[in-house]
Amino acid sequence: CLWYKVDEADADLSTFFYYLGLAAAKAAPRKKKRLPLLTPERMPGLSVFAQRYFEDLSSLLPVPSVLVLDDCHRLREDSVFFDTVREGISRLTPGIGAVLVSRSDPHPSFARDRANRLMETFGWEDLRLTIEEATGIVKLQRKGRPPSGLVKDLFERTDGWAAGLVLLLERTDRERVEPRTIGRQVPAEIIDYFGTEIFRRLDEERRVFLLRTAFLPRMTSSMAEKLTGDERAGPILSEMNRLNQFTKKYLQREPVYEYHDLFREFLLQQASGAFSREELAQIRRTAAALLEQSEYVEDAAGLFREVGDWEALSRLILSQAGSLVAQGRYQTMLEWLGALPKVVLEGDPWLLYWKGVCLMPFSPAESRARFEEALAKFDARREAPGVFLSWAGVVESIITPMENLIPLDGLISLLPRLLEKYGGLPSGEIGDEVTCWMFRALSHWRRPRAAVESWTTRTLALARTTKDQRLKFMLTLGILVSFQITKDTQEAERIFAHLRGILRQPDATPLMRLSVDALEAVCLNLMARHERCLQVSTEGLAFAEKMGVHVLDAFLQAHSAGSAHNLLDFETANRFLDRMAATLDTMRPLPLGLFHYISASEALRRCDLARAGFHAKECQKLWEESGFITHLPGAHVILAHVLHALHEDEDAARHVAEARRIGYEIEQSFGVWISYLTEAYFHLQRNDDAAAIAPLRKGLKIGREVGLFGILPRLTDMFEKISAKALQKGIEIDHVRELIRRNRLAPDPGNPDLEQWPWPVKIHTLGRFGLLVDDRPVEFGRKVQQRPLSLLKALIALGGRDVSEARLAELLWPEADGDLAHHSFEVALSRLRKLLGKEEALVLKEGRLSLSNQHCWVDAWAFERSLGQAEKARKAGKEAVGFYEKVLNFYRGPFLPLEEMPWAAS
Repeated sequence: CLWYKVDEADADLSTFFYYLGLAAAKAAPRKKKRLPLLTPERMPGLSVFAQRYFEDLSSLLPVPSVLVLDDCHRLREDSVFFDTVREGISRLTPGIGAVLVSRSDPHPSFARDRANRLMETFGWEDLRLTIEEATGIVKLQRKGRPPSGLVKDLFERTDGWAAGLVLLLERTDRERVEPRTIGRQVPAEIIDYFGTEIFRRLDEERRVFLLRTAFLPRMTSSMAEKLTGDERAGPILSEMNRLNQFTKKYLQREPVYEYHDLFREFLLQQASGAFSREELAQIRRTAAALLEQSEYVEDAAGLFREVGDWEALSRLILSQAGSLVAQGRYQTMLEWLGALPKVVLEGDPWLLYWKGVCLMPFSPAESRARFEEALAKFDARREAPGVFLSWAGVVESIITPMENLIPLDGLISLLPRLLEKYGGLPSGEIGDEVTCWMFRALSHWRRPRAAVESWTTRTLALARTTKDQRLKFMLTLGILVSFQITKDTQEAERIFAHLRGILRQPDATPLMRLSVDALEAVCLNLMARHERCLQVSTEGLAFAEKMGVHVLDAFLQAHSAGSAHNLLDFETANRFLDRMAATLDTMRPLPLGLFHYISASEALRRCDLARAGFHAKECQKLWEESGFITHLPGAHVILAHVLHALHEDEDAARHVAEARRIGYEIEQSFGVWISYLTEAYFHLQRNDDAAAIAPLRKGLKIGREVGLFGILPRLTDMFEKISAKALQKGIEIDHVRELIRRNRLAPDPGNPDLEQWPWPVKIHTLGRFGLLVDDRPVEFGRKVQQRPLSLLKALIALGGRDVSEARLAELLWPEADGDLAHHSFEVALSRLRKLLGKEEALVLKEGRLSLSNQHCWVDAWAFERSLGQAEKARKAGKEAVGFYEKVLNFYRGPFLPLEEMPWAAS
């Protein structure tokens, strides 16, 4: 049985789940699994978190077992608490029951469960003893047959209340019980009666002991002794527990005692009349201090608030702030801070600082305001630790929501002045925190360049040496933002592998996993690993749904849409765009800009230039106004493509130049790379091949050095055209061929200058027969049957396109009848496809077979196209020598010279 006592502090659900997790760990000490904390990013998906939490809780408990939530009436008005508990209980493993103990009716949250008979309720009448049950208890207590009439007398006087029966029975063993009938009173009234009866018989010292200790919701004997000054505190409490006088005892390292709630209420009511206001205040202060010393901080805070001891409450807050935040209990901290008068809160910059920390997950704007107030006050006091922590807090409050990065400029400029004023960076954790947030700020703002270089060196060293896993993770995220966009995508891949290792640690949060997924999707897109990008993004979205953490959904949806677009799966791409469109009103500028960027590309693909222009301009405006400098080159490039399609070439060139200028200014390789390739593409579109060569060389050189292969999503036919020209001119051939493979670029079938294209299948027929699959020669051993190859040769000889099955069967199996010929054709075609390993290379449609010119290159076809170009140039009176030279390069001899079949010769 796992028994948990609910109190008012559990209104902060982070507190409830934290302490329930501690109780579960104590109940199952051999289980290594620990229950998760309810951190702020999980709050929007609270019901999902509760379900997963109780599923994990079930795995720690034996079957059968019972989870008891006692004193639920303490939160009877809290719908969120009971809604959450209901969601969680519904996921308990069969065989594990739940019991909720309360003085009030079940909360309305359980109405459906009661209607469906999933919950049974037991009220006073159900729990009330029968005369037979009362007789059994008396016999056990008296160890024999009770005196005549005793059971009936006790039963009638307690009305079947078990605790009252035991207590009254205990008293009959020690003294004469007066013939007073309790009658049909509710338990509260009965406790009031017994409290009065106990009180009436106690001496003054004992009464004062009870009244004072009533201010301790829970106590050890040493706490009670310090509060009352009575050295008999231990024996008194032990005796009250032994005599069932409304005192519970919990066996811990030092026994902990609690008065029954109703008895404690009775005592507190008596105390209000027995002590003066000054005495009550002093008792509360002393009790609160004892509770604080014993780490019952929630109870201590409550008493400090009651008495208005703001100095003590402030001290308690500052002593507990770090641990409460680590436990995810931001709401508890905010409640305590909110109780402080404004003059007290604003008088201590450390209180302002911690309020900023606790507001961060819920309102970064308010958080920033508190950090800025704290920074000013710390600076006025010349308290360096507070100054630097508050500076880091301001930076975090700007980066966390990713709504407007422009204020980073001033903060980046401020830090060197602070360092000079306070004699350099503080050592230890504070210096590490400042390093982390300065580097993250610079990874987004990318200037000034000298600062970027110096802080990058410091950050890389810290990331290697720090033992703080949270800090290591944050630093690595900043390094990724830098490397994946500006330095080296291969290095980024190594860093991702390291991060995945950190995520396997038990304290890794869902947000950490989703942050890695979102950044890896960006990197995979730049490397044109589109299938993997789609997989990472969609798995991230599924994980977010499972865990109820949706902070990064829009980013993952954007990359899912972009990668699907690059895979030419436009239906899937549009499905993700539709999901994004449903949340545009609440979307932040960065993912909203991604939505407009991808929408512009999609509209451009459909030649809807008006819509493409709208989305491209919105993207640029959003990112420019919000300071997303690292994303701006992409916005300028997409707008340039729209303007180019509208034949507004000067404006298009201006945006290309701006993308390049930003790229060089912030040393971002992506911006420079894509601007050069776009410029080359525009020249090729205007048939100005000569002007295209220089930017093409520069762009492809950067792409090779950095490892850039893709954009989100790729634009119209740009990569196809620049790749074809690069191969024709011998520019970065290996890199271009890899770019073609990764992006699955389709060649222009009418272009004869594509022998260097990385065709899935290449076939040589002039002067020899050769077959290459993925640029590797296919070896024809003795076991290779000749019919599949004969089918391939015959298909090419007959033109390679729309050749009827009947014509091929007539040439290859002239002696076979219809059914046998058809079967022979099917077998040969199947074996040929297996030999090529490319299903899409051979297309059979309505009884006609074709060799795909998107997947196969045939030298005879290239020869024919080159010859056609040469003849066209000659007839037009143009210089044709170069074209004829290409024709001769393709011609290596007669068509299939070793074939003896007549169709080969023809």
